[in-house]
Amino acid sequence: MAFTDTLNYFVQFGGLQVQASFDASGGLRPDLNETIPPASADLAVGWTCDVSEIDAIVFFSTAAMTIETNSASSPGNTVTLAANVPVFWFTGCGWACPLTVDVTGLYVTSTAGGTLSIRALVDPTP
Repeated sequence: MAFTDTLNYFVQFGGLQVQASFDASGGLRPDLNETIPPASADLAVGWTCDVSEIDAIVFFSTAAMTIETNSASSPGNTVTLAANVPVFWFTGCGWACPLTVDVTGLYVTSTAGGTLSIRALVDPTP
């Protein structure tokens, strides 16, 4: 089954205003919605992703969180989230994807606890 999502973003900085949208498509959505308890330190959360297949990805949490991939002691990547502030990437956006190595699992740390959401759109075909 094919999926198509549209990412819209708007930036206003001084007198500059930029509004853009990007259509991402893929055949697989490795999404995650996970409740992270308060006082969590390196909580193991199951989620996998082949980074070479990512067309678009959004990380979002309702509380401050640190996400480490693959290992809590020697992570492949670390994504730091502020409460209610998304981190996103899509093909052609002009900045680096926050994930640079394939993900075999997540380790989440959060003092307050909250909901961690990941929305990804990948193309699993070679």
